[in-house]
Amino acid sequence: MLADEPTAALDKQSGREAVELRRTLAKAGGCTILLITHDNRILYMEDGRLVDQT
Repeated sequence: MLADEPTAALDKQSGREAVELRRTLAKAGGCTILLITHDNRILYMEDGRLVDQT
């Protein structure tokens, strides 16, 4: 599953729900998610390393 900025136009709660729905569907379907985002509410990377993940 490829998702490019899937939470860009969503509020915080809706964004979390959208990410969780994708995660659930990916697990059920046995597929991988590649999610491209600048939204640091989902995860935060610094210098190429994962610092925080919600």
